[in-house]
Amino acid sequence: DTYLITDNISREYKVRATRGSFTSPDSNADAVSIPAQVTGLTLTHQGAGVVLVSWTDVSGIETGYEIEYSPNGSTGWTNVGSTPANDTSELLALAENATSHIRVRAIGDSPGAWSDVASIAIPAAPSSLGATYLGSGEILLMWDDNATNETAQRLEYSTNGTSWS
Repeated sequence: DTYLITDNISREYKVRATRGSFTSPDSNADAVSIPAQVTGLTLTHQGAGVVLVSWTDVSGIETGYEIEYSPNGSTGWTNVGSTPANDTSELLALAENATSHIRVRAIGDSPGAWSDVASIAIPAAPSSLGATYLGSGEILLMWDDNATNETAQRLEYSTNGTSWS
């Protein structure tokens, strides 16, 4: 027989047969743990295509976590990482100039439910910056725009190569 149990529970089971007042000896015992669904999933771009995946550990009975990526957020899920129990973050290298969709679940004897999907669009870095002095205090700046998903570009300058504004 099959019984439905909720997540974030760890139980041990045994069974015995009965007929009238007669009861068989107990079967062997077996345990199962199903961790709670991960909450609070966030994605934070760290630069150069690296993303910090963070979540809230609400289970307490997990043995680890699985992290999956999808190119569209609904199909084509691929395992891209795992962490041990009680870890709540992982750094992933994701494709630039693309939107990445991530989900996480806790693992126990059986896996917990997948978290909500979090998405992040990572623009590709510009390249081939060139600066040409035109005279009269004018400088021409030109670069290759390699991103198709950016919402703006930010130009910074430095007088010492270390501090930028």
